[in-house]
Amino acid sequence: MALCYRGNKENEAYHIVRFIENIMTDRKQVVDLFCGGCSIACALPKRFNVIANDSNPYLMSMLYAMKNDLITNMPVPVDEAFYNERRKEMLSDYPTIKHDSDLLKTAKDDRETLVKRAYIGWAAYARSSGDFMSSFCGRRKGSAEDKTFYRSRMIKETVNTIKENNIELACVDYASFQTNTPTVFYCDPPFARRSSYPSTSFDTEAFFKWCFAMRDKGHTILLSEQTAPEGFKLIRGGILNGVGSSLFLLV
Repeated sequence: MALCYRGNKENEAYHIVRFIENIMTDRKQVVDLFCGGCSIACALPKRFNVIANDSNPYLMSMLYAMKNDLITNMPVPVDEAFYNERRKEMLSDYPTIKHDSDLLKTAKDDRETLVKRAYIGWAAYARSSGDFMSSFCGRRKGSAEDKTFYRSRMIKETVNTIKENNIELACVDYASFQTNTPTVFYCDPPFARRSSYPSTSFDTEAFFKWCFAMRDKGHTILLSEQTAPEGFKLIRGGILNGVGSSLFLLV
């Protein structure tokens, strides 16, 4: 089970994971580059070396802190007062963050900040419907307390799978992700021309350039998107939550 997250690929996980298994061959690791709710990372076989990465510092701090038992007293349900206080902290904290290095690595020496961000992540994902930036950045408020029992259980089950499968966690902007290991990158970025958030933006054209550059370095790029430029081969077409979501392989 994956946690609530916008664009979650849980319903498509079986097909995506089967294809990744078929193309691993000489690849040594799989990177779920925009892991979000971790539906793909958690569905991959335990025998694979898996890295779940996302640039959202609150999501990844929460998963890291819970995986490593740095915090065990997350409030359930998440009441409105707790949610609003964490939202205020996020609005002051987010502008200070630089995304050009792995925030989890730098935060290991600053447990106070890591834990603070973990609580912000908990408030967002336990109370909102997984659309974190919309909820915390002003598009709409978090949902009712009674839903946080179910959502908190989903978060804990996701963390348990991350522990059991020994999934490595990272928090870095995709363009700054560094590896010399032959890798299958599974990429589920914000859909071009559809996804936008009040405080962030995503440059799809720059992302595609990065894909071609990583392919030229010997890595494999697997993409979930509505459309893709020439060079990407359509592997599987499909519909997810009423939005066309196809699987492409960069050849």
